[in-house]
Amino acid sequence: MRIAVFASGTGTNYRAIAAAAAKGQLPHVELALVLSDREAAPVLAKAAADAVPQAFVDPKAYASKVAFETHILALLQEQQIELIVLAGYMRIIGQTLLDAYRGKIINIHPSLLPSFPGKNGLADAFAYGVKITGATVHYVDAG
Repeated sequence: MRIAVFASGTGTNYRAIAAAAAKGQLPHVELALVLSDREAAPVLAKAAADAVPQAFVDPKAYASKVAFETHILALLQEQQIELIVLAGYMRIIGQTLLDAYRGKIINIHPSLLPSFPGKNGLADAFAYGVKITGATVHYVDAG
């Protein structure tokens, strides 16, 4: 299965996926693309070091979210992507990608949802004083 990893930052989750794939723990997964909405995101350099194709798509270069996602969709189709993994991607996925990849977008969230949603899930959990926290991996939909 050809996957694209979307990330906006350092690429910690990307590295975990790449390491698991390299060890044969994901035998049917091919890392086919790493996409970021931030040009200086360290994840792009990590993907380059692993010889994984990378793409930076600047959301500010598009007049609308639809135009932005239409460009991303073209890249995904060009790379024959079958599954999208949101691994620290800090944008909400819009209807264009949701429609094209219905049931084929997975998000990694740094808290046990529904507790502590949002971009600071782990920090919020610690600030609240919980004794146990974790991560949630879930399929993305319009809800």
